[in-house]
Amino acid sequence: MGGFFVIIFIIDMRNPFERGPLMSPADGERGGGRSKHHEMLEKEKNLFFLDLILRRARKMNEGNNGLICSLDLSNAGEEEVKACEELGILESGKPDGAIKLLKIFSGGAVIREFRAQQHAWKSVQKAREAGREDLASIPKVRIFTTLDVNADTRDMLMRRFGYKAPTQSVDAFVMDRVYGKDVATIMFQEVLLRHRDSNYRNRETIEAMDFQELAQHAYNVLGLASRFSGDVGGELNAETRRLQNMQAQKVYDFLGDSGLRIHPPLLQAMRNTIGVFHKEGLVWRDGHQRNFMIAGEYDADKIAKGAEPGEPYVIDFGGSEVLGHPPGSDEAREDFVAIDKLIDVFVKGETTKSKAVAGEQGKVDAWQRKSERMSKHPVLGPKLLKLESEWKSGSIDMKKVFQTFSRPGDASEDVLPAIIQLIARSGMASEAKEALKEYLVNEEKRMSPADQRNVRNFIKQME
Repeated sequence: MGGFFVIIFIIDMRNPFERGPLMSPADGERGGGRSKHHEMLEKEKNLFFLDLILRRARKMNEGNNGLICSLDLSNAGEEEVKACEELGILESGKPDGAIKLLKIFSGGAVIREFRAQQHAWKSVQKAREAGREDLASIPKVRIFTTLDVNADTRDMLMRRFGYKAPTQSVDAFVMDRVYGKDVATIMFQEVLLRHRDSNYRNRETIEAMDFQELAQHAYNVLGLASRFSGDVGGELNAETRRLQNMQAQKVYDFLGDSGLRIHPPLLQAMRNTIGVFHKEGLVWRDGHQRNFMIAGEYDADKIAKGAEPGEPYVIDFGGSEVLGHPPGSDEAREDFVAIDKLIDVFVKGETTKSKAVAGEQGKVDAWQRKSERMSKHPVLGPKLLKLESEWKSGSIDMKKVFQTFSRPGDASEDVLPAIIQLIARSGMASEAKEALKEYLVNEEKRMSPADQRNVRNFIKQME
C-alpha cells in the first residue's frame, strides 16, 4: 500500500507516448504501407480532430507531460456527429455516450497505454461472452492519434488549456467517460461525513470539492499531515513511505471502525477483473484506490435496504503491459494488494483495532484448546482434580490457582487454561469471579501488562 495517499494527489501522467497514426481499436491491429491518398485523408482527419479538441474539450486535470479533458459532443451538429461516428469517437445512434474522456500527452509511448486498455476491454468482453457476470467494466478506447503542432497550434493550446505543447507533436486518445467516484474520493468524503470534528456534514458541499481540497480536509480532521518533506518529485525515501503507509492505515482504521462497508460484490468484481487480466496475459501495475471506480451506490447498508448497487470499473492502464502470457507470481500478487486491502477493511471489517481484538480472542481460543488437554496431563490433571471441589463451592483461593499453575514471568501461560477447564467442569460461581478480579487488582504490579490484558479479556469472554 506504499504511497497511497500522496500518489493519488496527482493524476498519473507517467506514461510517455509512442508516435502513431489516428486509429480506432480495430485499426490498431492493422499494418502495411500507406498511399498518398491515405495520408491525405489522415491529415484531414487530424485537422478535424484538432479542431474538435480546441472547440469542444474542457480541461479536467493536468500533469507534467500533458492533460486530461472531457470532450463534450452532446450538442454537435449533424455533420460533426457523422464525422465523429466515422472516426469511431461516437457510436451510431447512441447520443447518451456523447461525452468522452480525452488524454493529450507528449513524450513518447501512449500507444502502449491505448493498446493495453484495448486489450483489457476485449479481455473483459470475452469473459462476459463466456458467461462471467461478476466483473467490473473497462472504459472503451475509441481512437488514438499523433497531432502535428505548429506555432499557431501551440499558442491555441496554451490559451485554451494552459498547456505548453512540445515543438513538433502531441499524442492523444479518446475513451468513454465513466460517471462515478474513485474509491479514494469515496474514502475521503466519508471521513468528512463521519468524523465528529468535521465541519463538512453537507454532502453537496463535499461533492463540490476537488480531490486535493477533499484530501486536505480529511487529513486535517484526522490530525494527519498531507505532505512530507521529499514527497514531491524524485524517488520517495524509506522513511517517507513508512509515514505514508502509517497515515493510510489511520484513514482505513477510522473508516473501518466507523462502520463503513462497501457492497461486497462491487469490490469482488474488481478483483475478479484483475484475475481476467492475468489470464489474458496483461499485468496491470496501476492498482491503487484512484483506479477503482463505482458509478452509483456503494454503501452496503443502503443496498441491503433496497438501493440499487452501482457499477464497478477498473481504469487507467498507463503502467500496464501486454505480456502475452500470465504474469509471474510476484507481479500478479502486486496487482491485488490494493483491492485486497479494500476487501479486508470494507467487507471483512479488519482494522488495527479489530485485529488486536481478534489477536486476544485467538489467545483465548488457544487457551481453550490447551485446557482440553490439561485434564489428561500426568501432572496438571491431578492438580485440577484437587482444586475442583474448592471451585464448586465458590471458596476457591485465586492466589492458590495462580501459584499452582503459573510460570515465572508468564502468569497466563497455564492459569487461564486451568480456569477454562474448571469452568467447563463446574461453572463459575460469582464469588470466584469476584475473587479473580480482586486478585488481578492486588497482583497488578507483579503481572506483566500483557498478562493483565489477556486475563481481563479472558474474563470478558467468559461473562
